[in-house]
Amino acid sequence: MNLEAPLKPGDGLVFDAGHPDQEEEGGRVYTLEARGKETLLGFGHGDLNFNRIHVGDKLWKTSDPELDRRLRQSFAGEKPQFQRPIALEVHGGAGQPMTLVARDEGGHVVQVSSAMALAVRRSNR
Repeated sequence: MNLEAPLKPGDGLVFDAGHPDQEEEGGRVYTLEARGKETLLGFGHGDLNFNRIHVGDKLWKTSDPELDRRLRQSFAGEKPQFQRPIALEVHGGAGQPMTLVARDEGGHVVQVSSAMALAVRRSNR
């Protein structure tokens, strides 16, 4: 397997067979062994059903315990570690998705849209 991103023992992976309606096969990486441009991954005995994994399945990293630990430390405790003001904009109309735009003073912008279109509220009176 040719890795496109960092991976280490303990990270969680899932094999994506392209069938979102079915449960995916996955588990934690136990070992990594470089073999030229490819990497051999080792998993716990019985953790994966290899009959459900096929050549061409995409492989996604779903968990990184080291990153999770660092992130938890950034917001653990009584006092927030970092605060900054943000400006929020909400846009939308009947038949359109709702869109939220958040900006901070550093120029960072995040925009998300709802999966469903907004509907007109109808009164039952």
